[in-house]
Amino acid sequence: MKALSGTAGEKAERALAAGCDVVLDCWARMPEMVEIVSRIPDAPAACLDRLARAMGSVGAAEDVPLAELLAKRDALLELR
Repeated sequence: MKALSGTAGEKAERALAAGCDVVLDCWARMPEMVEIVSRIPDAPAACLDRLARAMGSVGAAEDVPLAELLAKRDALLELR
């Protein structure tokens, strides 16, 4: 999916310049990750404030047994 031109770092810079708070690198190739980190600034205070508000709105994780979650997943994915 190489729809955008430029290096990983250049695309990350453009995404932030376009107003995104974060960029996600799904490939996990170390040279690209190093380039991205070297080209983008630390998150601005406004971004960190939005993150804190978002995280504050998330409730505590439920203590549900793994077997129960897997059974629910399997039921939802069941082909009929």
